[in-house]
Amino acid sequence: MWLGRDFGWWGFVFGATALVLAVPLTIIGNVLTPKLLNWWASRSIISTQKRITSLERQLSKYEIFYKELSDTEDWILKGIEALGMLGSLILMFTSLGILALGTVYKPSQSWLWRFSVPFEYMSLLGMIFTTFFVYGIFLKLSKYRKRRSPEVRRILKLSIEKLKSNSTPSAEEK
Repeated sequence: MWLGRDFGWWGFVFGATALVLAVPLTIIGNVLTPKLLNWWASRSIISTQKRITSLERQLSKYEIFYKELSDTEDWILKGIEALGMLGSLILMFTSLGILALGTVYKPSQSWLWRFSVPFEYMSLLGMIFTTFFVYGIFLKLSKYRKRRSPEVRRILKLSIEKLKSNSTPSAEEK
């Protein structure tokens, strides 16, 4: 059998690749977005001032409405968050494995096949639902932690200071 001769096979390959790469690309996007926004804002004085105002507003909202966690509490919540995300990834890959097994292995002569197919698809749907449920819970935990994290507040303060130092014209530019 020659692989890749029909569009169904390529659809499965691209779909599986998209599912596998969705989480790492999301993580990379979340890490790079603030840096990209700060770089983009530093290109003009007006946008830099808007970005500084936005970051200061966000920092003051965090300091007023959300009590700061200690470093230990922050690390404990980071660990719980990481374990939850890891569990969600494991469930996602298990679901993909069951889906692949169900599409590849089809012993039509077996009388047991009639009973295994509904169970397989029900378990697949259950795992997909559980994956998104677990991911949703730990996404809420992540938002809870980030609003109260001393590390996030330090990063915000450093970003504000860096943008302020870049936005003030030097003696040579005056």
